[in-house]
Amino acid sequence: MKNLFLALTVLFLLSECRQFKPPVPQFIISGKIENLDAKTVKLIHPLDEIEFNLNADGTFTDTIFDFVDGYYNFKAGNERTKVYIKDGYDLFINLDVVDFDESIRFTGIGSHENNYLAQKYLNTENSNEMSFYKLNETEFLNKIDSLSISKRNYLESITKNVKEIDNNFVVKEKGDVFYFAPLAKENFERYNNYFNKTEDFKVSEKFYDYRKTVSLENNQLLDVETYSKYVETFIENNVVENDSTEHAFSKLRVINTNIKDNKLKKEFIYRSAKQDMAEVKKLDEYWALISFMVTEKRPYKELTKLKRKLDKIQPEKASPLTSFKGENDESKNLEDFKGSYVYIDCWAQWCAPCKKETPFLLELEEKYKDDNITFIKLSLDSDVNAWKNYIKENNLEENAFILADDFKSEFAKTYLINSIPRFILLDKELKIIDAKALRPSNKKLSEQLDQLLK
Repeated sequence: MKNLFLALTVLFLLSECRQFKPPVPQFIISGKIENLDAKTVKLIHPLDEIEFNLNADGTFTDTIFDFVDGYYNFKAGNERTKVYIKDGYDLFINLDVVDFDESIRFTGIGSHENNYLAQKYLNTENSNEMSFYKLNETEFLNKIDSLSISKRNYLESITKNVKEIDNNFVVKEKGDVFYFAPLAKENFERYNNYFNKTEDFKVSEKFYDYRKTVSLENNQLLDVETYSKYVETFIENNVVENDSTEHAFSKLRVINTNIKDNKLKKEFIYRSAKQDMAEVKKLDEYWALISFMVTEKRPYKELTKLKRKLDKIQPEKASPLTSFKGENDESKNLEDFKGSYVYIDCWAQWCAPCKKETPFLLELEEKYKDDNITFIKLSLDSDVNAWKNYIKENNLEENAFILADDFKSEFAKTYLINSIPRFILLDKELKIIDAKALRPSNKKLSEQLDQLLK
């Protein structure tokens, strides 16, 4: 009788357990990845990164606990796709890296949302949206508005026919569709000039009338790309440039004026600071403003960490020293150039914008050849032979060096070099004048050098 009672109790508890939700969020993800020349795949979120080890046959499976619901990037090699993850999902992903976008298929709990996303991004790729920016204003508006309607109709067809689709996902996707056209319109003037290689194109007086019906404030859509980018682009487009106020400070003023919701205001100040702080000349003054405004623990900690790094490369700080090699593998050190002003061009032979600056750099070398200033061409190439061939073919051997470990070097990390070209100006004691100096093509650089040499 005792055993029977125990057995019934266990059965009762097991049946009840099925009704209880796990104490922390969890989801199961598994899949099969074909033709991937790597041993891992990743889920990437602004707050997290989850890595999965692949078996020999390209399969993987894992249960993830304590995560944030929402959009992630699923990264396989150099390819990626957006996925939507929610507590309780049991998702299987099948794809072939050779035919990445066309081959993605999802099954299991959460497959409806993610198959929609896969098809949506495939549709975007096939629509060739970037070509619209070459059009005149009227043609552009017709194309964008028509495509916006197509996106809305596609989403409505899915939500009507698939009853199991997550309501929160639908809200976010409706937001994504709604902000698609306003974002494209905010970008139009700048992109039209870029693609048509002009500088003076301006939209008509009534072009921005759509702003009257597009809200900048929606807490539900913070992780929706078109919404966030619309707000950020609106902020950028409404900055009034002047000589007395730095661009980053002006952006803070636009945010403060146009966004009333306190949570959103703090979020976009954080995003602006994350993007702009490395460019700010009056760093302490800027920090006093944003540190007062950004109070959430994670963003504040992230910006504090960036501020500490930037403090090391402010004017009058000693430059980090580094060694590098010349064309014939001779070793040099930055300290060897002490006693001369030093202008460093951080570049690579694969970088088109870098090579565009080269003729201007050579002009400066010629202009100041009899003055106490050294122009160093510091390559961040990983392919040493490609660098050697390029400088030889283009007569760039003078003061041309290559930095070991390229972007992974301590020198690059200290100077926060994550994109090139980048220019650094040092004084005769190798103290920093400007860690983000003017480009050789900027006429104001010559004025600055003339002033130094006086």
